[in-house]
This record gives sequence, C-alpha cells and structure tokens, in this order.
Amino acid sequence: MDYPHGRTVTTVFVHTDSGERIHVLESKKGQHAGLHSGMRVRVTGTWAGGMRSGGGMAAAAAAAAPKAFVAASTQRIGGVKRGQVRRPALARGKLEASAPMLSSNPPTAKDISTIVIPIAGVTPQGGACPGTSLPQFSVDQEANRNGTTVGSLFGSCSYGKSRLTAANSLVAPLVKLPCEGITNGVAWTFSKCDFDDFNGWADAADEALRAQGVALEKYKYRVYLVPPSACGFVGLGYVGCDGSYTCRAWIGSAVWDSATAIAHELGHNLFMGHATSILPDLSVDEYGDVTSVMGYCCETRCPNTPQAWQMGWLTLQQLDSSSLKPGQTVQLRLASQAISSQTGARIDVSSWVAGVDPIFVGFRTAERGDRGLSAGAAGRVHVYTAPTTNNFDARPTIWREGLAAGQSWSQPASGVVVRHKGMAGSSALVSVCRSGGAETAASCAAGVDWDCNGLAGAADPACASLLA
Repeated sequence: MDYPHGRTVTTVFVHTDSGERIHVLESKKGQHAGLHSGMRVRVTGTWAGGMRSGGGMAAAAAAAAPKAFVAASTQRIGGVKRGQVRRPALARGKLEASAPMLSSNPPTAKDISTIVIPIAGVTPQGGACPGTSLPQFSVDQEANRNGTTVGSLFGSCSYGKSRLTAANSLVAPLVKLPCEGITNGVAWTFSKCDFDDFNGWADAADEALRAQGVALEKYKYRVYLVPPSACGFVGLGYVGCDGSYTCRAWIGSAVWDSATAIAHELGHNLFMGHATSILPDLSVDEYGDVTSVMGYCCETRCPNTPQAWQMGWLTLQQLDSSSLKPGQTVQLRLASQAISSQTGARIDVSSWVAGVDPIFVGFRTAERGDRGLSAGAAGRVHVYTAPTTNNFDARPTIWREGLAAGQSWSQPASGVVVRHKGMAGSSALVSVCRSGGAETAASCAAGVDWDCNGLAGAADPACASLLA
C-alpha cells in the first residue's frame, strides 16, 4: 500500500486452488523475503483467532471470521524462480571488440487492457454512507481526454510498445454500492478499510457491472477508484500479475484524477517495484527517486532507466568485465530517454565483483512523458543501481546521483567511475571508467587513466614523479 508522506506497507496474499484470497502474516520478521507473484507455495500455520468457518457463512459468522493466516513456514513448490523467466537479449553492434554490447528485454505487456471502475458507497436515500463522502471527481474528469492520461503516459514512455487506449480500455460508469454487504461469502463495509472491505467493494462492483452487461474478462487489469472513506492510501496494487488471478489495483479518493497515480499502481501490476533513494543517514526513502513514476506521486514522468529497460522499452549499451577492463575508459553518447528508446547503459559489475548490483546510467530531459521532471533532475545524467534481471523482477531500484556537466559518481566496490563530460548537441557525453588501482609508470607512459580520476599521462599529477 502506498500512503502519503512516504509510508508504504507490503502485504502477502495467497490465492488458493478453490479461488479464495488469504492474507498471510509473518510469524517472524523477514519470513516473506524472496516471495514474488506467480510463485506457488505451501503455507503451514494457524488461522488468526483460531478455527476458520467454511464457505456459505451467514453475515454474522462472516464478520467474525478470522481474516488472516499466520505462517509458521512457507515453502516454494512451483512457479517461476526470480531471474529465470527471461534473460536480457544481448547482440553485438557494429562497434570495436571492447565496445559495449546491446541489452534489451521483450515488452512485459504490449496490450495493457484496463478497466477503471469508480465506486461510491450510497445509502438507500442516495446520500453517502456513514464515514464516507461522495466522490470528488466525475467519470468525465477521470477520462481526461484533453490532458495527460494514463494511456498517453504509457504510450510516450514505451515509445508505442505498450498500449492503453480507448480501443482496449474503458472508464466504467460510477458503481453505487450499499454501505455494507457480503460478496463471495465475505462481509465488507464502508465504515473501515481492511483488505476484506476494499476487496469486497471490488467484488461487488464487478458483480454490478456484469449485471449491466460489461464483459470484464476483456480487460486484464482492473483499477478501482475508492470513495473518500477510512482508506488513507494513495493507492495499492498487486505486485506482478501472471494471469492466474484477477489483477487489481485501488486508487485513493484524493488522486482519482491523477494519471501518474494510476500509472504507478499499474506499474506494480506490471512487476515494477518502487523507485527508491538513499538518505544521508543511509536509510532508504521508499519513493525518493524523483526521476520515476514509481517514486512519489504525482508529477508527470516515466519510469527510470532500469525500470524502462525491465519493461522492454529501452535498449541499453551493456558493459561487463569483457568490455570494461581494469584501467579502461569507455565513451558513451546518450540521447534523452524522453525521445529515444536506444539510449542509456547497464554496467554489469557483478561480472567482476560478486554481490554488487548492476549500475544503470540514463540522460533525462523534461519533455514528452518526462515533461513533469523537476528542474533539479532535468538535463542531468542519472545513475542508478538495481538488481533487476528480467521483466518479472519486481525488486526496487535505487537512484544514486544526478550528474550535471563536469560531475562524476564513483562506486568503490567495483572501481567504476561515471563522469558527465558535457553536451554534444542534445546528447550527453559520458565516460565510464573501471579503476585498475594507483597509476604506474607503464600506465602513465601509455597515457591510460588507470586510476579513473579523469586525467591521463602528463596531465595527471599522479604521473609527475613516475614520468620524471
């Protein structure tokens, strides 16, 4: 769940073979680490509160039934392992042997068919249910045909590779629900905001739309706009949808009209994690990457460079131990990610230092899908680290630095230094150097920047005594 002011809550639900959704709680911290959408698991433990009643329960029993299962152990028994779904496609370009290869993924989804379902909790007299108010925005405002839409954002950011359009998606008419009810044997109410409640609203809204003849199965992704209520979240969504269950996201009442809020939660459905940054005290800001729609809401911007690569929207230059040797510098010319799908770099430092995530480099400007990029982020070369290996790897990315011309960023563990050297027209000139250690007489004589300080030979003060 994504809340205002940077608070986030991650919850785990399992879908049983009988179609139930069960909230699984940890019995010890970190127990859910390594779990991801699409994994088949066997969970042993106890129902929270004791024995759980069977299906077809009466209203009172439904309301009293435990809502969660406390896991004593969770065992993977099938499904896809992280990192085994799709490997990046690598192909040598027409470059010399030490030059980068190209790295890309197939698009995670070409057809993002989505139905957006606005919901209101209404009394028999037509007023708002206790504890709620009527929606602040209309369906026409949600469609937003004259401004930035979810569809236009996906279209721009994917360079047309992933489409959410009026032809494959729909904003449904407002669905009016009673103040409480039971759907699929589970009680729900608008007076609180547990999972059974907002999931129950979704189930009830689905039933209402089906009764009106809406073919919900046409749409892979379902986004529910919840009314002003006890739910304080900006939004939440299933992280990764593999087609084995209904893919859902919920949007809080204050941001019904925000295309980026909806794109953020759909991004979770499409296996994207949060775009984070590191604070001065070395703690993680869960939404701190201002260059990504998967960071804080609600400025118009695309996913960051590693996420766009993950989605299959960007083809990056790939560097590894064979193309970036100790003491070697590779020169890159990067177009803006806003206008080109053939830009950016991925430096796989794990090929020479174990346990260190790859480095991603991208150049960003405030135009097209990135037109809401902040002044402090636009026109800079951005450096990220991310463990992402394929389309379905939902681990978060980390923004490391935004480089103005003349600035550099270094990673001591790998010896890599990324330097923004300046501009050539509308492209950024970037050098990537892998340090071989201190300068030597041989490196100074050869004019090689062995220590990656940006200077070589006689121009490097470290070579003064070695060349004397």
